[in-house]
Parts: sequence; C-alpha cells; structure tokens
Amino acid sequence: MELKLVYRALRKVSDWTVTGYYSDCVVEGGENVPETGPLIIASTHHNELIDIAALTATIPYRRHVSFWAKSTMFANPITRAILESSGAIPVRRNPNNGSGSSAKTNNGDPSRSTLFRESSAALAAGQVIGVFPEGTSYTSYRILQVLPGAAWAAVEFLRSQQRGVKTGLKLVPVAVVYTDKARYRSRILVKYCPPIHVDDYAEELFEETADPDAASRSVVKKIMVQVEKQMMENTINAPDWDTLCAVRSARHFLWTDERNIKLADWVGVSQRLVTIFDNTLSPTTHLKSALTKYFALLHFTGIKHSILASLSPSSPTSSSSPPSHPLVQPTISLLTSLPVALIRLALFLPPLLFFTPGYILGRLSARWLASTEEEETQAQFKAVGGGLGVMTTFALVLGQLQRILTYHKLLMAFTLPRLKLDPGQMEVYMKPPRPPANPFVKGPPQGDTAVALEVVPIRAPGTSRELVRRLLDARDEAQEALSGYLREGTGEAEGEALVELLNARKNEGLTASRHQKGKTQQSLYDTDICPTNPSHP
Repeated sequence: MELKLVYRALRKVSDWTVTGYYSDCVVEGGENVPETGPLIIASTHHNELIDIAALTATIPYRRHVSFWAKSTMFANPITRAILESSGAIPVRRNPNNGSGSSAKTNNGDPSRSTLFRESSAALAAGQVIGVFPEGTSYTSYRILQVLPGAAWAAVEFLRSQQRGVKTGLKLVPVAVVYTDKARYRSRILVKYCPPIHVDDYAEELFEETADPDAASRSVVKKIMVQVEKQMMENTINAPDWDTLCAVRSARHFLWTDERNIKLADWVGVSQRLVTIFDNTLSPTTHLKSALTKYFALLHFTGIKHSILASLSPSSPTSSSSPPSHPLVQPTISLLTSLPVALIRLALFLPPLLFFTPGYILGRLSARWLASTEEEETQAQFKAVGGGLGVMTTFALVLGQLQRILTYHKLLMAFTLPRLKLDPGQMEVYMKPPRPPANPFVKGPPQGDTAVALEVVPIRAPGTSRELVRRLLDARDEAQEALSGYLREGTGEAEGEALVELLNARKNEGLTASRHQKGKTQQSLYDTDICPTNPSHP
C-alpha cells in the first residue's frame, strides 16, 4: 500500500476546511459508493478547490480520490514527486474534449487510448478517479455545460480490458451544493447519485458489426445523458440570473433565516420557487421584479436580511396602526441587546481572554480525542482545537460588529438630510450585478451572464443613505408582492404546492424557533404570507 503522504496531508486540510469554515456538511447517497472496485465520480464544479476538499472529505469509506492533472506538470522532478504523492493522474490534453479516433491520428496526435492510459491503469487497480465534467469552476444561474471526459475514461477502460470480463466499473454523478459558497458558516450538501453501471454498455461497445469509433461515441453519449440528468436534477438551475436572485430573496422572506430550511430540502424548495418565477403572467412578473430589486439593494448596501429583520422587523401589510419612524424599532432592538453585547465585548477585548476559549477547547480536544501515550497526537489535537476556539471567538465578535454597522447605516440614512438625486443615478443599483462570463465555458450560451454589469461609479454624497432608504421600501414592496401572490391564490399548481410546503414547514416547528427570538419579530407565517392561516379568513 502506497503512503501518499501529500494526499493524506491534503485530506486532513480538507477535513479542517469543510468542518471549520462551513457550519454543516450533509452527505446523501453514501450507499451509492462501493467500498472497493474501480469508480469514477463526476461532480459539479462551482467552488474551485473547495469542491475537491468536499469530495475528499466526504467520500464514503475514506477512499482515495485521484484527480486529473496536465501531463506537462509532471515534467519537473519536484512537482512530479508532489503530484504523484497526491495521487494525481497525468493526462496529455484536456480529456473532456473527447475528440479523435481510437487509433493514432494522421498528424501524429495521440489516440484516445493513449490519453487515458494512466486513467485506465488506475481503474484497473481498483482506484477512484474524480472528474469535473463542467470543465471549469464558474458562478452562474445554472449548469452551463457537461463535457464527456468522464464517459470517455469509462469507455476507454472497458476497451482496455478483455472482452466479456465484468470490470465492475461504476460512474457516480455527484452534486455539491452550497447555500452560500462565499459566506463563513454557510452549509454544504454533497449528494452521491445512483451509480451508472458501465458494464451494461459492454455489449454495444464490442458489437462486431459496428464501427468501433461510432460505437464508442454512442455509448459516451448515452452515459453523459444520464450524468447530465442527475446533475441537473440535484442542483438549482434557473432560466436567468434575475430569477435566481428573486429565489434567494423569497427564501429570506419565507424562512427569515435560511438555516431553517433543511439541507435535504434546499434544492427542492429553491427549484420550486424557480418554477414559480419562470412565468410571464403579470402577478409573477411583478413579484419577481420586487424580489430582485430588494436583493440588489441588499447587495449594494452590504446589509444582511436576517440582521435587518432583527433590528427593524417589517410591519404586516394589514396593520391599521400608523407607521412609526423607521429608526424607532432598530433603536429599541439595539438598546435591548446592548448590555449583553457590551459584556461579551468586554470579555473578548483583552488578549488573554481572547485566547482563553481556544486554550480550553484545545485542552479538552486533546483529553477526549487523543491518546495520552502519544505526545505528537496530543499536540495535533491541541492545535486544531485551539484554532477552532479562537475562530469561534472571532466569529462572535464579528457578528456583533455586523449588527452595529447595520444600525449605523440605518441611523445615517434617517437622521441626515435627504438629498435630491437624479433617478437615473440610482437606476444602476436596482439590478443585481451579473457574474463575469467564463471564457472556458463552451456549449450552451451563457445568456445574460455574458453581459456584465457596468462598473458602478463612485457614489455621490448622499447616495449610500438613499440606498438604505430604498432598501427598506424595496423590502416592503417585495414582501407585499409575495404575500399577495400567496393570499390571492392564482389556482396554479405550483403556487398551491408552495403553500402546502410552507404549511408543512410550519407544522415542523420552524415558526416556533422564530417565536423564541421574541414576540417583537413578526413571522411572515403569523401575518399574511400563508393564506390558510386561521387568523386570516
């Protein structure tokens, strides 16, 4: 058995990354990964190296996953030693192209069998190969391309084996879904989909009367249809960027804190909302526009919806009481929590007390998890536990500072004089910025992602305050549009299904968790979001 020291070190770093940066990582479909035997996992790729870390840390049975690397990187003896110790597999060009014939081409280019030679050798040894069919990591509103490299590796492995021999090769599509991949303490869902048994295509592949190249391409196409289908079904795919932003805003209003949505339901809930917003009817169009504008203003003001809701809960649209000044509720909320916040802050200010949680957690980790006879193991768990303790302390302080900063923005917006600004000057902030187009994405057009939002100009005096004011107006408009859509009952199957879904979540106790935060926080379930609420005929 090879030591693969670099891989072991990287896997440990992956464990720390997944469990330290993200608050929760749920793995589904672990039963679809065999404990032994050749295996290809074809994963979505939307978060650079974190995707590799997620797969390495979560694959069942802690199996060793080998990823492809350019063969030119193996030319240098030092990098070659590092890559081989990490288990990387050299490929002579991008195997996702999947072009060329089985034999050597006329211009001297290597054949497919040569391109996948090392991959076939690894699979013959019963190893696991990790492939990203999308070819590159990118941010978009849907999966834009699925390239055939994984299927070609499977086909060439079958051809390298004796005809009629069962190889046991399986290809498992994997969906890695992030609730917010750039946010600290967000969550990850890693779903291993049902396996594709490659041996089922051996008869078609080795048909004597068929052309080998045509048979290979046919099998590759059939395999990739299944891979793409499973990847699409287990990820969130919207028709455009605005729809995806509207879905994120709707989740804010319907659940207040997205952590109230179970990870197992995350994709299903989000895709249900996508289906609702992918509608050209007038009520849906207005709702989508209002939610998108609110999301854009959240982005440009740097304010989180959950913090804004805790400082300034939105008033029910059916309330008959006169509206109070926008700063009354935020001031009361902040002053109520200020004594406890100041005590916590005072405890964490001195350097000694700042590192105390890390020291305690490190000692406890070493006592509970490490062997008392092994000094190096004791030191390892002390370092890991101490680091996590310090990170926790830092997160608590940072979270309170975020609340104070949000209150400061609200204070400046409603106490300083309001300036008259050109409406066109504010229009650029009414739509969410598009992610830049990825030049390596081929196949389906990228749509409106290809047109990036123009660089936002330097804000004129008063622009930031005006954005905060408009943020609160946009929030009320979006909530009223969403409430009206659910209350009126358009009779559409998707709208009715969403109402049933919300009622089910209510019965599971999601609203109870909000009630514990204080009666001052009006839940959308308790006002007019859910039309079947007994308090609203």
